[in-house]
Amino acid sequence: MPQQIEKELCEIEAALYQIESGYAAVARDAAQKRFDLEIARAEAFDEIKHRAVPEGKKPPTVAAIEAEVDLMTKDKLEASRFATAELEILKVTLDSLQSRLSSIQTRSKMTQMEMALAR
Repeated sequence: MPQQIEKELCEIEAALYQIESGYAAVARDAAQKRFDLEIARAEAFDEIKHRAVPEGKKPPTVAAIEAEVDLMTKDKLEASRFATAELEILKVTLDSLQSRLSSIQTRSKMTQMEMALAR
C-alpha cells in the first residue's frame, strides 16, 4: 500500500508541475487574445458608426451594428473563446489534481496510523 501511495503522489506531482509550468503562458495568451478582440471590436464599431448612411436609408440599429461587429471580428472572437476555454480546462484540471492529492494524503495518513497501531 505505501508503494502505491508513493507512486500516486509522484504521478500527481508530475501532473501538477506540468500544469504549473504552462499555466502562466496559457493565462497570458488568453488575456492577449481577449485584448485583441476588444481592440478589434472597438475598431469595427468605430468603422461602422462613421460610415455614411445612404440617402433615404435609416442608420443601422444597435443590434445590427453588434451583429456586423461580431462578423467582422469572428476570427478574434473564436480565438479568444478557445483560449479562455483552454484556461478554464487547466483550472478544472488543477482543482481535480488538488482534490486527488488531498485524497492520497489522507489515505497515506490513515495507512501510517494503521501501521503504527499494528506494531
